[in-house]
Amino acid sequence: MSNHDPAERAAAIEFARGRLDELNKVTRAYGRPFHPAASLPEAIEAMPDGWFSSWHPAT
Repeated sequence: MSNHDPAERAAAIEFARGRLDELNKVTRAYGRPFHPAASLPEAIEAMPDGWFSSWHPAT
């Protein structure tokens, strides 16, 4: 990517993008989240009363 020749740099970027696109396809097809998603009732139950006030106080 740090090649000074613009054509070679562009080719390297396109190659890297292709590899990232391929990795993203594999991850989306076969990957699993690190933490399973919580349902809305579970998320609400986990939050203490007034959590928003302490997280984002009014200005």
